[in-house]
Parts: sequence; structure tokens; C-alpha cells
Amino acid sequence: RGPALGVDRYLDLMSHDKKMEAGRLRLVLLARIGEALVHAGAPEAEIRAAIAARSADHSRQ
Repeated sequence: RGPALGVDRYLDLMSHDKKMEAGRLRLVLLARIGEALVHAGAPEAEIRAAIAARSADHSRQ
């Protein structure tokens, strides 16, 4: 569980991550236990929605 920083702050921090390439964030996603994949090209709206959904999940706990 991460800190409650807000979607904009998370995106700002992610924009400085080493996985940024040519202005696009490369996401390392877990396909299943022991198998990761790198995804570049997720629309910002989808990333925002995922962060917001996780933030909402944590606020209910």
C-alpha cells in the first residue's frame, strides 16, 4: 500500500522514473506469478483511472 498522494502527484513522480522512454511511461506488469511484461503506451486516462481506483480501495480499508 502506498501513501495517499493523489493521482496528479503519482503521475508527476512516475514521469521521473527510469522507465520513462521517449516521453512514454513503460509499465512493468505482472502477467502471473513469476512472469512480468513491459507495456509502453497505456493511455494516461487509463493510468489515472487505475491509480484512482487503487486509492479508493485503500481509503475504504
